[in-house]
Formats: sequence, C-alpha cells, structure tokens
Amino acid sequence: AIESFVDELVGVLDAFELAVVNLWVEGADIGKLRKGMELVFADFWSVLEKRGVAKIDAEGKQFDPNKHEAVMHEVGEGENVVTEVMRNGYTVNGRIVRPAMVKVKK
Repeated sequence: AIESFVDELVGVLDAFELAVVNLWVEGADIGKLRKGMELVFADFWSVLEKRGVAKIDAEGKQFDPNKHEAVMHEVGEGENVVTEVMRNGYTVNGRIVRPAMVKVKK
C-alpha cells in the first residue's frame, strides 16, 4: 500500500521540483509559475483525497474541542463559534489526524 502511495506522490514531487527550478530561470513568467504551482497543489490534494484525507471545515462552525484547537479567543455573544482558522485540520477516513488550530468567539 505504501509503495502505491509513494508512486502517486513521486509524480507530484516531479512537478513540484520542475516548478521550483523554474523559479530561478531569468525572465520566468510569474503568471505561468503561479498556475503551475496551483496545478501541483491540485494534484497533491487529489492524491490525498483518494486516500481518504479531508480538510476539517471549521470557519463559522460551532467550536468542537474534538475537531478544533482554540489558540486565540475574542469576546462576543452567543455560542462559541470559530471566527478564524490559523492552521487547517485534517481527517483520514473520518478520523481526526490533526485538529484545526482556530480563533474562537466566546
């Protein structure tokens, strides 16, 4: 299983390496580099999604200590709500592997 996963990631790594090399080409077209990086990101995310990885949707949601790690608080009224995501959290096949680091209105 790991060999299959690595095989998928190596293709993304090749594309990423090409983008990094082109950063240093004199007269490089920034628009093309940006587009290339967006494509590499999309490929990388696609590989992870096929393996069951999902980003935790946190902003605007009710604070859940099982999914969110509150690192900042602001005063407000009503329920504890996530007002800003400082670092994305992720699940694999529904299991939390890293909670989202968030700012919460209390």
